[in-house]
Amino acid sequence: MQIPAGTIGAYLLLRHEQQTTPLYVGRSDTCLRRRLTRHPLRGHATHFVAAPTANSQQAYAIESAWYHRYLSRGVPITNQIHPASPARTGRRCPYCPESEIERALRRALPAPRTP
Repeated sequence: MQIPAGTIGAYLLLRHEQQTTPLYVGRSDTCLRRRLTRHPLRGHATHFVAAPTANSQQAYAIESAWYHRYLSRGVPITNQIHPASPARTGRRCPYCPESEIERALRRALPAPRTP
């Protein structure tokens, strides 16, 4: 698959041994081709799936869908954190019931008292 320079999109790095397993879910908001050729896990992945998109919001939606799909199925992807929303958008993950900030605040602040 040829990915033109400057293509925005999401990607999935895969490793094929006896079966194909996902390694990492990601995206590039500027150049998918550059991100894949310079990825730190490039030497571990044997295949990739690329999903070119029209904009970074679409790429984020696909990345988030893949991230949640594999986590919910117990697939040990190597992502350490939830995908970040595109820069300066503040977009919430369509698959999370609450944002990372809301979750952190709920854990940090005492529960409201009921009269």
